[in-house]
Amino acid sequence: ADVAVARHGLAALLGQSPDTDLPMPTLASLQLPSSLPTTLPSALAAQRPDIQAAAAELKVAAAQADVATADLYPQFNITADIGKAAMTGGMFFNPISTLWSLGAGIAAPIYNGGALHAQRRAALDQYKAVSDQYRGTVLDAFREVADALRALQGADTSYQHRLAAQTAARAALRLAEARYRDGATDYATVLDAEIAYQQDTVAAISARGQRYLDSVALFVALGDGWQPEAGDARTASDAQPHSAIHQSPGAPA
Repeated sequence: ADVAVARHGLAALLGQSPDTDLPMPTLASLQLPSSLPTTLPSALAAQRPDIQAAAAELKVAAAQADVATADLYPQFNITADIGKAAMTGGMFFNPISTLWSLGAGIAAPIYNGGALHAQRRAALDQYKAVSDQYRGTVLDAFREVADALRALQGADTSYQHRLAAQTAARAALRLAEARYRDGATDYATVLDAEIAYQQDTVAAISARGQRYLDSVALFVALGDGWQPEAGDARTASDAQPHSAIHQSPGAPA
């Protein structure tokens, strides 16, 4: 059932129907970059869809605020009558009555009874709300990336330990088998060593699988903002323990 659910989820991600017969890769065919960082530039998360959407909304709100501010500037056609009104001062001290009295040459009153000021305040308030939302989206994205990096580091460390335990168990098994052939121990000891080796092997495979899952989580958190260089990969069949992550100086614990 779990395999079927995984297949259906993979088909959905690929835009296929659940009954599509998808080829499933083997564990040995999977690849990871040979070096995964524990610190990344924040700009790499800029390609996340949620950040892109929030940035677009912020631009719209900023444009609306600019338009509302520009509307405060008097919108009318300059004529000789306007000049006469300005000279008397009546145009500025009683803008609505004076401008409307000038007739067809006027596009709109200067302040429109305070409505333009209210529209500008509303646009600025909307811009502030959208700006706060954008800031929150970016901070959430940074948190998710940081969490993914920390989880990946922990998964890689666990994988190294499991590989070391598997190597030690393999050596113990070979020693038990050699002692059994020499008659220095019984077969029960060999069986115990075999069981321990198989358990450590299963644990190493599980840790390796978790490292893959955490690697995918990092790619998802970055929103396709970081791509490993071509040829910079290793397969899941690596036998020797080695670090996929190099802890940078001063990195948070």
